[in-house]
Amino acid sequence: RSIAFVGDRDHNAWNIYTVDLLTDNVTRLTDNKELEDGGAHSPHFSPDGKHIVYTQSTPRMWRTLHTMRANGTGRNELIPSDGIFRFSPRWSPDGSEILYGEGAYGPNLEILSDRIILYGWGNRSRRVLKTPRNWLSHTLSWAGTSTVLIAAEEHDSPDRQIDIYRYDLGTDTITNLTNSPGHDYGQDWIRDSIYDVSPASKIATLWGALKKNHRTGTPKGNR
Repeated sequence: RSIAFVGDRDHNAWNIYTVDLLTDNVTRLTDNKELEDGGAHSPHFSPDGKHIVYTQSTPRMWRTLHTMRANGTGRNELIPSDGIFRFSPRWSPDGSEILYGEGAYGPNLEILSDRIILYGWGNRSRRVLKTPRNWLSHTLSWAGTSTVLIAAEEHDSPDRQIDIYRYDLGTDTITNLTNSPGHDYGQDWIRDSIYDVSPASKIATLWGALKKNHRTGTPKGNR
């Protein structure tokens, strides 16, 4: 029913909004008044649609994680601001964990650490993934329930090329998926089932109708 997005529609600060896909009504969920107040970024709905995790920057501090209900109430600082830059929060498909990245930087913005975290929603557990020490991570996403995708670069490499890697949560195995001349990031995952010609519980797709027309001349049934 809704899409969450970030904008400065009030021309003062970055806030999170939702747009209702049936009515086109836009609702502002966060209340940053001025640019000096910081800004809200990277909203992501929980699988049940009841909560949103996002990052919020505060004056003189880096971004950290916040959550709120889907209507903007119950805003909560999930992880206290402590000078660590947290980014790209993504709820797991089953809603039990939140994937996010965190980086620590020195006074000259030198990289002190770059880590990817699985945070337990409900039990506050914290798992640090076993990624290379010289990584600089950018965007994160889930690929099913046991795999995550990481866009990262080797910050001490002269090439500084961002590639997408698959991380198996069961074995801590990392596989490089891309190696193009440019940077690869902003990845997302589409589950295999949506490629069915006519997915279960859905009406026949246009492709399904075209395929039936081509083979038989007239579409018949739902398969």
